[in-house]
Amino acid sequence: MSLTPPAPIRVACYARVSTEDQAERQTVDAQRDFLARYCELHQLPVAGVYVDDGISGTVPLDARPEGRRLLQDAEAGLFTVVLVYRLDRLGRSLKSLLAAHEQLEAAGVAIRSGTEPFDTASPIGKFLFSLLGSMAELERETIAERMSRGRDRVAGQGQYTGGVIPTGYELDADRRLVPSTRIVEQLGMSEADMVRDIFRRIA
Repeated sequence: MSLTPPAPIRVACYARVSTEDQAERQTVDAQRDFLARYCELHQLPVAGVYVDDGISGTVPLDARPEGRRLLQDAEAGLFTVVLVYRLDRLGRSLKSLLAAHEQLEAAGVAIRSGTEPFDTASPIGKFLFSLLGSMAELERETIAERMSRGRDRVAGQGQYTGGVIPTGYELDADRRLVPSTRIVEQLGMSEADMVRDIFRRIA
């Protein structure tokens, strides 16, 4: 009885950062460099590099430009493993992670992390994948809840919570919205007076 030899490993490197990651000075270049060094260290042939820059991890893999190309190339058999820096680079919600795993597994492609001890080619790896996926989702929701509480606390103190300052207002030293005293030169009046005049005319 002859045994079919396992398919040779060919790696696709996938990197992603969201706009929030960019604000924290995280870049795809750092991930890409890490993945390249990882493949060189472990002598893994790289079949392709896929980078989604400025894409949220809650967006399904097949709805991302490079994620869609990754799945298409997986179905074409161009590689056998998708390598990510960390699991949350593949997705930040358990739903999106499981969907990505199902799509890649259907194409015979495993998922491997360069910094976490799992590889979905094994049963224990699949278990760790689900566990780490749940933790990534919990982290995202915890951060969102913390930010929401912070905004509520700031608003409760009467301070501005951020975003574009409405026309006719400005921030005082305590970050509270107050009528703007900036002069609109063409009208010879302040921004606040201009807004009041507009509302009077509409009324």
